[in-house]
Amino acid sequence: ISQLKLATLDGESSVSGVAESPARSLTRARGCSQIGSMLRCRRLRIFSRNTLVEFWKKHPDAEQPLRLWFSMVEKAAWTGPTQVRAVFGSADFLPNNRVVFDIKGNSYRLVAQVKYAPLFLVFIRFVGTHAEYDRIDANKV
Repeated sequence: ISQLKLATLDGESSVSGVAESPARSLTRARGCSQIGSMLRCRRLRIFSRNTLVEFWKKHPDAEQPLRLWFSMVEKAAWTGPTQVRAVFGSADFLPNNRVVFDIKGNSYRLVAQVKYAPLFLVFIRFVGTHAEYDRIDANKV
């Protein structure tokens, strides 16, 4: 393998001159799979952190709980709802792979659509106060 692209949360970076055996060990160590010259790591990619930042600018007490949620989710490699429940016991599951997370002791709610393996994507559909959540249809946001 003369060149290997590593897909990360920060984008793609090229690693030149990687021998085949170190690439295989890197693949195993990170839980990654190789497709051609692309090395895809099994970590959830979250769209978009900026949604959380904008929310915590308005609600500063939500910043630390949302940062914690983000850091836990970005390190995950969920293949289904059972794994989400193991980490977030109070999560509620809706149709179309939507998950409702309680943030800061249920003061806030976050609705995300999760694309489990092999895509490993999380789309934040809503973040708001509990009262705001009560006024939306979490299946449609």
